[in-house]
Amino acid sequence: MALLRVSFVGLAPLAHKWQPVLAALAILSMVVGNLAALAQSNLKRMLAYSSVAHAGYMLTAFVATPALAVEAVVFYLAGYAAVSVGAFGALAALAREDREPTTLADIAGLAERRPALAAAIAIFMFSLTGVPVTAGFVGKLMVFKAAVAGGWVVLALTGVVMSVVSAYYYLRVVVAMYMQTPTEEQWPRVDVAAATALALAALAILWLGVYPGPVLDWARTAALFLK
Repeated sequence: MALLRVSFVGLAPLAHKWQPVLAALAILSMVVGNLAALAQSNLKRMLAYSSVAHAGYMLTAFVATPALAVEAVVFYLAGYAAVSVGAFGALAALAREDREPTTLADIAGLAERRPALAAAIAIFMFSLTGVPVTAGFVGKLMVFKAAVAGGWVVLALTGVVMSVVSAYYYLRVVVAMYMQTPTEEQWPRVDVAAATALALAALAILWLGVYPGPVLDWARTAALFLK
């Protein structure tokens, strides 16, 4: 929000100068973040590098009008916050004193041993990819629409292409959990508090994907403070 205020209030008269810079930074972040994540075998590093790409997705909205930019960025942040808490929380929930899951091989067949946890992780991966009926889909749709409305079609197309690239490394997590032979690892059962947090995160993602109206209304209200 601070960057939005600085950009559209403090630097509004210079928008024609800083918007091309942010657009270039957005493209760089999306390309580098996704390609770096694509090369990772470590799950946490994959998520960390992909967060760079998601920062790029959010920056694509900055080339639009203040109202569209704020609406898109606020919604994207809400959805991505839920996904981040869920995805990293799920890996933490599987950690033991001496070991934690780090690679795809570690979570192979997880759906057979921990079906509820695997379902939650799948929802997180689908949202990060931008699959419909998730917060990620609505968020990406909004930031790309904002870019197109601002006249930056190439920027939006870059985001779409990079989202397709990200599908490979996000969905291979789902493939590992549901389509590969279970490992011999005896992962601990998730305690009640962690299970509740993960369930709430997954439900929030689906709710934002199916019924984004309330959060969008709140985002539009936030945009008024930039005027």
